[in-house]
Amino acid sequence: MKQRGALSLAVGVVAGAIALLALTAGGADRDPGATVTLPDRLAGYSYLTGSVSDAPPDRVVALYQHGFGVEFMDFPQAVVLAADDDVYRRLDLAETRSGPESQGDPGPMRLSPDGRWVALGDHSTPEAQLELVDLSSGDVVQHGLPEARSVLPVAWSADGNQVAYLSGEAPTNPYSPDPGDGDLFVLDLESGDAEPVPGGGGARTAAFSPDGRELAVQGDGVAIDLSIVDLPSGTVRAVSSPGTLAGPDAWSPDGHLLAVTRESSIEFLDVAGSRPSTPFHLAVVQPVVGWIGARDVVLLDSSDDNVTRLVAHHLAREDSRELTRVEGTSSYGVTRMQLASALLPDIDIRVTGDPDRGPLPAPLRFAVAALVALAFSLVAGRVTRRRPARQPPKVAGSS
Repeated sequence: MKQRGALSLAVGVVAGAIALLALTAGGADRDPGATVTLPDRLAGYSYLTGSVSDAPPDRVVALYQHGFGVEFMDFPQAVVLAADDDVYRRLDLAETRSGPESQGDPGPMRLSPDGRWVALGDHSTPEAQLELVDLSSGDVVQHGLPEARSVLPVAWSADGNQVAYLSGEAPTNPYSPDPGDGDLFVLDLESGDAEPVPGGGGARTAAFSPDGRELAVQGDGVAIDLSIVDLPSGTVRAVSSPGTLAGPDAWSPDGHLLAVTRESSIEFLDVAGSRPSTPFHLAVVQPVVGWIGARDVVLLDSSDDNVTRLVAHHLAREDSRELTRVEGTSSYGVTRMQLASALLPDIDIRVTGDPDRGPLPAPLRFAVAALVALAFSLVAGRVTRRRPARQPPKVAGSS
């Protein structure tokens, strides 16, 4: 009996190992294309999407949160989309930084302009650091920072050499009625030095100018508390603003316009002295997520309860067009949309294809392998139990 049990166990272990190897397939390096495309439909929410750590997607065009932690079986995901194909991966390192204070949302994250890196922070950390995830390999580069309890990356410079982040003396909660602010720093990725931004105390968000010399800084939420810092000289100039800075993508590619949000519209301030004859504005309040031209701003439109769209608005012609959409967002919402800004001017919209989700997430792989091992062990046990016992040969003349 012991031999039969050992044989059944061995059969199950071998079957489970084979199943695990088969389920891990798909993690080989990709050969990304040279073109930059965006499908006209983004894939729906799925539990089967593999991770960046298991199968890096290489250069990506988008990073976003899919799902919220307030619905049954709705686990918030950090999703990246490859810049050349329908390749989706979960940014697992951002998801591990979720917590009850953020309702399970992935941790603070910011996509680089070239789509090759993601900067990760933390709402509550005993050791202040900024981690950079290499999307071509899954490797992580760590940068130690001055002492802080929270680190929130808010913007990349266009050349990818600097990251602006908020440093907080206390943990932050994105769902608090008063999410708080922090001291604004700029981390130089080549030297590893993190320097405080002049006038950046009590900041909420920031945006680099296209040439990287200036940083637009939004203060504690008061509309007039908007300033532009000249980084080489450290000089600060106040900006008269009817609203608040529209996030890290607020600056137009030519450096002339700065987007600010009001209660019922988005205004575009003339910060370069070009003084357009008619001030640009949009009668919507939607997140600014990028630009595909000097006057083509891209917004995240969630006005439809079940469909979330990326829409490009041309300010001069006052027309708009849909770039892509995600359906089913009444159940699995899409937010925190980020686009690789350096890739947008060359982007093409194409018909969506079948999503490549890579290998199953590790927990599902091990669960399936365990079930396969158990099934094979049970079958092997039944077969060995049913085998008839060998009878001794009869001796001639015996009765």
